[in-house]
Amino acid sequence: MNTAANRIGIAMLANKSGGGVNQGDLVIVDTANASAFTTTTEEGFTDGHIGVVVDAVIPDDEIGQVAFGIWVPKLKLDTAASIGDFIMHSGVAGQGTPHAAPKVDGDFAIALDDSDEPPALLFGAIYQGGAGGAPSDGKYVTTTSHGSLSDAVVIPGLAGSGDISGVGGAGTSEEYDSSTTGLSWSPSTPNTVDSNTTLKSHLYIKSTDSTERLGTKSWSPAGAFDARTKFMLDDEDQDNGSIGLVITSSSHSNRLLLMFSSDQASQRMYVAAYTYSGSYTARGSVWYMHGVNDMYLRITRDGSNNISWFWSSNGITWQRIATASFSLTVANIGFRSSDAAHKAFVDFLRTSV
Repeated sequence: MNTAANRIGIAMLANKSGGGVNQGDLVIVDTANASAFTTTTEEGFTDGHIGVVVDAVIPDDEIGQVAFGIWVPKLKLDTAASIGDFIMHSGVAGQGTPHAAPKVDGDFAIALDDSDEPPALLFGAIYQGGAGGAPSDGKYVTTTSHGSLSDAVVIPGLAGSGDISGVGGAGTSEEYDSSTTGLSWSPSTPNTVDSNTTLKSHLYIKSTDSTERLGTKSWSPAGAFDARTKFMLDDEDQDNGSIGLVITSSSHSNRLLLMFSSDQASQRMYVAAYTYSGSYTARGSVWYMHGVNDMYLRITRDGSNNISWFWSSNGITWQRIATASFSLTVANIGFRSSDAAHKAFVDFLRTSV
């Protein structure tokens, strides 16, 4: 082996690619053969080490010059590596520890032989994660520019979006990113209820009649609280459907309700607030709006049993509908499906206390 060449960062490796390679071709460390290279067709290859052919031609199965980072003839490890293992510091002075691909934070080298003192290639910088960076053929949406993203779309305002999870807590922070809804329905389940299925990261509720159904989960704050959700109401069948945020006592005999509904006659959507104790009592005025079918809704309680209902078009700025005193021992939170056939999507359900 030409160790003089190796000392300047060019390794003498055997070509195991199955064909000749030429100057400038990209190659990768061969994990099946000692001190060898091969080629790959994998786009965005990350699970190895990439080099560039220096010689004009390296025929198959012959040794030639490949430029990498700095080559070292021996690297002490705490256990034997396999060819192609990545290496990080072991936590023992003077030793590294090997592991199989993929790369992880802290990797600084790759083993070239099966040994506890293998020749190795040093990266020149400790790997900081990122799985190899962003592919050049896909868009990345981010709030700030970043050098490792090759095709980023920067939208600074996303950092203040009302959809960012930030309210969560008190055991209720549902984003509907799994197939579990977490809801129990009374008196019956709507025709279709699924999570992260009909629409990814959303709860889907479909009802073909006007039966009032409550889908709730246990939640029991003793004092002040803040509960928020985001609805999308699909009323393409013109049935004046409704979906609501509901907070109830253990038997549902007392309730706080904030409804998002469709009024086909006036071609408007509206939001209305209620309390329930045997029957529904409207709180504040009905708020109508044109040209929307999605809405952020919010119910809060202060430390003196004062309930406030709010709506928002962006989840950041809020319009108060009403504030009223109402005593309620909270036991459940969830949704009310009612009034007419409808389809509704719930983006999230979040609370804080």
